[in-house]
Amino acid sequence: MEFKSSQTQQNPRQATTNNTSNQTGGGVVTPVSTMQTQQTSKVSNSLLMVIILILVVLIGFGGLFMWMKKNSGLQGVETNHYQAVFLTNSQVYFGKLTSSNEKYLTLTNIYYLQAPNQVQQSDKQAATPPSQLSIVKLGGELHGPEDSMQISKDQVLFWENLKDDGKVVQAIKNPAPAAQPAKQ
Repeated sequence: MEFKSSQTQQNPRQATTNNTSNQTGGGVVTPVSTMQTQQTSKVSNSLLMVIILILVVLIGFGGLFMWMKKNSGLQGVETNHYQAVFLTNSQVYFGKLTSSNEKYLTLTNIYYLQAPNQVQQSDKQAATPPSQLSIVKLGGELHGPEDSMQISKDQVLFWENLKDDGKVVQAIKNPAPAAQPAKQ
């Protein structure tokens, strides 16, 4: 005698379907492969967003780096101040310093110091430094240079920012009146 249970016997194909499905709330049966696709899709979207975010950050840092390199190229240069540039040939120029490229600096609004002409002096007098130096704006020389100078970085010993209340900056901002030629 064969006993039949109150449950109906499933065919093997239905059993496989039931093993690969998942019952969610509300009695809806969702195949496992669909859930895996949804989860894979969510992971793919998250990964894509992370990659895009990393690219945006890298592009932002690259742009900032290029802007900083182009903008000044010299760390510590205060663009709203004058700079003194000391060269290897003992000359000193004053002006606004920027970087042109890897090999050259650009100095604009240029001034330099000039000692007054002196008649030949004895050795004792020559040892004393001139008591008065004047500051001269570049451009009035015989060869008529423009007010921009390209200086090889190899020729620069050092540079420094100048204070607004220093004597050089005060002389630049408040130039002494030019000497008037004597009337005859």
